[in-house]
Amino acid sequence: MTDESSQTYPKTVDKLVDNALGANGYYGFFVANVHNDQPNTPALADIINSAQAHGVPIIFAAQLLTFLDGRNDSSFNSLAWTSNELTFTISVGAGANGLQAMLPINSSAGALRKFTCNGRAVIYSIQTIKGIQYAVFSAIPGNYAATF
Repeated sequence: MTDESSQTYPKTVDKLVDNALGANGYYGFFVANVHNDQPNTPALADIINSAQAHGVPIIFAAQLLTFLDGRNDSSFNSLAWTSNELTFTISVGAGANGLQAMLPINSSAGALRKFTCNGRAVIYSIQTIKGIQYAVFSAIPGNYAATF
């Protein structure tokens, strides 16, 4: 988003955020290039107000780049499927603060019944994304086991 391309604010940001948070699931990072060399920058105020009204965090580009580098350095490893249990490890790259992971709730062995990390129950929320239900959880380094 820019303040020099005739976009309408807050309509532009509202539409982007509504499509990201709504059923469309058009997720992303939305970046604003707004000149702040004037005492009054209505586009910036509209973008901030819309994001806050939607409960969307506002961060600096440097924070985003640090997070993306950390996310890109994160991985699932040692995946193994035995009978009705999936085991794997997660490694989290530096800077990936707040990283979340997703595990499908259903498998060929049935529905998720037990989910642990290093022997402790994993706290997760169930989210339907593009028609598939997932357990969404904080990605922390460790040894995971999902029993279906």
